[in-house]
Amino acid sequence: MGLSPNIYWVVGLRATQGMFSGTMTAAQAMVAGDTPRDKMPFAMGLLMVSVFSGTSLGPLLGGVLADTFGYQATFYITGALLFVGGLVILFFTKEEFVRPPAGESVSMGSLLRLATSKQMLPLLLTLLILQVGPQMINPVIPVFIREMDPGTRAATMSGVAFGLMGVAAAISSLAAARIGGRISLKTILVVSCLGTGLLYLPPVWAGGVAQVIFFIALTGFFKGGLMASSSALVGLSASGDQQGIAYGVAQSANALGIGLGPLLGGILAPLIGLRAVFGVAGGLFMMIGVFVYRLLTDVKLERSLS
Repeated sequence: MGLSPNIYWVVGLRATQGMFSGTMTAAQAMVAGDTPRDKMPFAMGLLMVSVFSGTSLGPLLGGVLADTFGYQATFYITGALLFVGGLVILFFTKEEFVRPPAGESVSMGSLLRLATSKQMLPLLLTLLILQVGPQMINPVIPVFIREMDPGTRAATMSGVAFGLMGVAAAISSLAAARIGGRISLKTILVVSCLGTGLLYLPPVWAGGVAQVIFFIALTGFFKGGLMASSSALVGLSASGDQQGIAYGVAQSANALGIGLGPLLGGILAPLIGLRAVFGVAGGLFMMIGVFVYRLLTDVKLERSLS
């Protein structure tokens, strides 16, 4: 992408990259497959700690690199890091993979039955909206910061905002991991949705860049709870032999939200203004919080015998 001659190449290569974006699905399935049911919230919380620890550094480093060396260098460095990460997985992780017997492999019918089940379908809709909201905001933030203060380094300030949010999300993921076995996952998800929605509202009236960064960073304290609880619920909603399918379907819902969010944000921003996009995202989160409370079935944890 760093060598792309025009925007069409960037879009095409970005779409191709999306075909190889199932790494998180594989990681979640591997963790879920080796974790007792009653330890699932804790395990997913720890996984989210590692994810958000990385995402807290990525935007900050990317913003600094973009402002210092340009956008092309950022693509080159990111590609090298992803390559190194692939080597680490290849040589330092162990998996006891057992191929299913003939006739018991995953079919489109079994995938659709799981996706449309009473337990999974509301969860998939929830995951979709959980991605649409933040992705509406992410492309808007650099433009919003530059509009508020044309002299500021918008990419760096956006990186600071996302970096602080990642740190807060890592902390809240750890907290969710510790309390997930004692507090209902549904309760954690509802509170996190409502809290995130409320924190998206103050930027609508923010008077400076520091205020925007502050409230975006605070959303991280609920984002960890959102991702850890929803990931645990996915694993607990499927049997052990369907973990991979469940997380694959969940990742598809996440990917759809990631694709729709920027598109929706880009359409709304010129129509209603940059500030109003924050209000729409906040409204979506509060709406999905009510949806989860009313329609999502909670999952009881069964204690392991070990």
